[in-house]
Amino acid sequence: MDASGAVRLPDGTAVLSGWDGAGVVERVLMQVAGGPERVAVSGEDGELTYADLSRLADAAGAAVRAGETVAILAERTRELPALMLGVLAAGARWAVLDTALPPARLAAQARAAGATSIIACPGIQIPPDLAWLPPAGEPRTPANGDEGPADLAARNLTGEEGAAGPGVLGGSGDGESVDLAARKLLGEGETAGPGVLNGSGDRAVAATNGSGDRTGVLLGGSGDGAEAVTNGSGDRAEVGSEQGGTACRVVPMEERGYLAFTSGTTGEPKPVRTPERPLARFLDWYPRAYGLTGDDRFALLAGLAHDPLLRDAFTPLVLGATLHVPGPDLVRDPAKLAGWLRGRRITVAHLTPQLAALIAAAGVRLPDLRLVLFGGDRLTYADAARFRRVAPDARLVNAYGTTETPQAQAVHEIGDPPDHGDPVPAGHGVDGAELLVLDAAGAPAAVGELGEVVVRSRRLAESYLDETLTRERFARERDGETARYRTGDLGRYDPDGRVVLAGRADGQVKIRGYRVELGEVEAALLAHPGVRAAAATVAERPGGRVPLAYAVTDGPAVGQAELRRHLAASLPGYALPAELVLLPALPLTPNGKVDRARLPAPPPRPAPASGQEPATGTERLVAGVWREVLGLPSISAGANFFEIGGHSLATAQVQARLAASLGREVPIVDLFRFPTVRDLAAHLDGERRPAGWDRAARRVAARRARSSPHRPQQPRQESNE
Repeated sequence: MDASGAVRLPDGTAVLSGWDGAGVVERVLMQVAGGPERVAVSGEDGELTYADLSRLADAAGAAVRAGETVAILAERTRELPALMLGVLAAGARWAVLDTALPPARLAAQARAAGATSIIACPGIQIPPDLAWLPPAGEPRTPANGDEGPADLAARNLTGEEGAAGPGVLGGSGDGESVDLAARKLLGEGETAGPGVLNGSGDRAVAATNGSGDRTGVLLGGSGDGAEAVTNGSGDRAEVGSEQGGTACRVVPMEERGYLAFTSGTTGEPKPVRTPERPLARFLDWYPRAYGLTGDDRFALLAGLAHDPLLRDAFTPLVLGATLHVPGPDLVRDPAKLAGWLRGRRITVAHLTPQLAALIAAAGVRLPDLRLVLFGGDRLTYADAARFRRVAPDARLVNAYGTTETPQAQAVHEIGDPPDHGDPVPAGHGVDGAELLVLDAAGAPAAVGELGEVVVRSRRLAESYLDETLTRERFARERDGETARYRTGDLGRYDPDGRVVLAGRADGQVKIRGYRVELGEVEAALLAHPGVRAAAATVAERPGGRVPLAYAVTDGPAVGQAELRRHLAASLPGYALPAELVLLPALPLTPNGKVDRARLPAPPPRPAPASGQEPATGTERLVAGVWREVLGLPSISAGANFFEIGGHSLATAQVQARLAASLGREVPIVDLFRFPTVRDLAAHLDGERRPAGWDRAARRVAARRARSSPHRPQQPRQESNE
């Protein structure tokens, strides 16, 4: 406020504060040096100490080339943070690919990112759709033909025949084997090129990249007696080990960065190129702002292909704390996840409003939780009040940020939330950032006036790989450090000068914390040869927002079941339509565009049929799970999941409960391939597939063959890389 008590709104002219702190890699190495035997990551399959983390990062970093883009094929494993750290330290850019997505989508992401090699988390087989990507690193064959633990680890890293799969990093946690494997990849005790290891046991020192044109530093492997010294700028640092271990070269912070994905309007993923500095600055501000320490216990709950993953993974590691990683089955079952959070005594959690609502509904009290950072979608005061009941001692903070504006650019602490449905403000800009609301002319909006939200900050992403889109959304100011990003979000200032969001300016919506562009759903439908026209919209359901889709097909031969199978092969689960309506034609405006206001409401769902009762044990199991998830009194053997109320929000819960009951994985796509109780039970029992499925599979295979990712080719290179 000014002297008169009036609220002073930001006008985009203030000089934003600078920053000159240590990089993410340097801060993690300081924790390795200070406590190598502390637990860095605790997963369902065991633990990694900070020394283990450093050794695994060494092996990953030694296998990549500075400047290249590396696809990391990922699941929720304890090794994932180490892979990310090693690739980052070596000066390569990672693009994390989440195996929960369809393989065709992963291939599209890898191509959009310009990936040139691939590393996979332990136990993951590279799908055929990604077979065109070579594994990171090159194996060395022992001259005597003998193979020890180090040779096996080297083959696991590089994907030589007989290993766990192309590019798979061995996850045994055997630090000595990993050290030896890394040395075998690049030669014993040499320091003659990019990513070269120091295997001599001497203290690691500065090394050139082999050409002599750039000097980096070495990542110490053992962490025992290691030193980590930096002046914060990244242009000179010394990291090493007094007592041996491997080391891969660490490039300066200004040469380090990563790629993350955001939505695309044409069905193609949009990679966003981000330097390390914005993440490093956030990780300096965030713990100080909320009093986070090495005694806190963090959970990795973010989606793996999205920018919030970095907040989950690296906040604890720069503090010397422990990152706890739940298994995929826990993340898909909110009730079990709530019990896991309590059992692990998690103190800091980053949650989407949707996941928070599901955890709150489980009714499990979380007495150890002391900070919850909400983000990813609109949060209401009612959402916060419900979560307060299970976490009475937690500070509740609403954070605003996008992939292009990494982590949190604005925050609002909620306090004691009132129990009503008004949206919680995005708040005020954090240190080094401003949240502006601009009118159609680009001038600051008045209090209460609707406008576009623009982030003005010194810690934005660098660009999209698409130069045209970059010019549309990003604008650099004269100082070269400050930039503006047009978010496409609509908002207004409230009387206290806080920004309150009011939806999207385009056709993009938030589903379960993920951005979904309705054009992407439409593009996926139109990719089916039997679809002539398509439209998508969004509706509110008791479980949150869900996408709706409309299609005009060539005739009755292309039905709902066929289209749902087709969509499940190309869209992530959160983007799959909850309801699919077939129309003879789409309503149009006078100028020939789809008139979305006249799209008909989906027909009422039929009451569950009172047909044949489930007969086999598996049918009764499937029907029972559906009853629990959909809240229905009874379900017949012929009931169709999607016709009785099932939608994409419910499929994850069904999948998790069936997997837990059967003791094996149940691919989510099976719920779309076999949508009735009888067909799904028969498939689970290995008896039969529904009529027409083989024909559909052959058609999909034929289409993929025409644009085969198996053909030798170079991944697409963006002109502005």
